[in-house]
Amino acid sequence: MRTNLARLIATAVKHGRASASDGRWQAYKRGGLIVVRHFSTEMIEIDPTTGEVFGISRGWGSMTDKCGIGRIMRGAGIPGNYATVFGGQS
Repeated sequence: MRTNLARLIATAVKHGRASASDGRWQAYKRGGLIVVRHFSTEMIEIDPTTGEVFGISRGWGSMTDKCGIGRIMRGAGIPGNYATVFGGQS
């Protein structure tokens, strides 16, 4: 199901899978978590019941990675950004 970054998690929770930005960002259910990928890199897992975010891979650390993770987290109502997940500057 296609959506935007702000609705990526909610759409994946509802439909099991979602994509945004012409498929460059994807989210899908794995167990009780939502996995978020940018291109082919799994970057974070989100527990939709608690709002906890678990870092998997920093990706390239590009501005697209950082801004995308921030927009996804804000859209899901989760405080923080790329830096709070992976450390360092956002």
